[in-house]
Amino acid sequence: MTSKKIVYIVVGILVAAVVAFFALKNYTKSHSPFAEAKSKNGKVKIEYCQPSKKGREVFGKLIPYGKVWRTGANEATKITFEADAKIGDKTIPKGVYSLYSIPEKDSWTILINENADQWGTQHDPEKDLFKLPAKVKELETVVEMLTIGFEETENGTELQIKWDNTQVSLQIGF
Repeated sequence: MTSKKIVYIVVGILVAAVVAFFALKNYTKSHSPFAEAKSKNGKVKIEYCQPSKKGREVFGKLIPYGKVWRTGANEATKITFEADAKIGDKTIPKGVYSLYSIPEKDSWTILINENADQWGTQHDPEKDLFKLPAKVKELETVVEMLTIGFEETENGTELQIKWDNTQVSLQIGF
């Protein structure tokens, strides 16, 4: 086989791999679409993919208690701080991070990870900058698709994660 044929074969394999990657990425996003939320003050933004409940029991079953979850679907959920932020007694420097969580029935731990560009299931605990406790509240109505957003409060901005009959809140100050 000539070296020219080998180059064509290698290039063909690489092109096929790239096409397959993007096709899979688009396919998964058709089931869990991309969403973005920004605080009204413009100082924090979340980028994530929205899985659906689809009649399943979400927390404790689909998303096991006590295990790290990507807080969404597909790629890791990204959180961008446009200014230094204060959560509890922790100061989070301006920047882009990934957001993971460890759900429990009565409380969650929110993980701020310095590696913002990773696939959601590739969590590296060595890169966790902060582990933050978050409040859990049971909702009266079911939220079909994971929804992450912000509510302005007198103390700053509250990050809210809602899915199924669960709401998790984390107060963010600037």
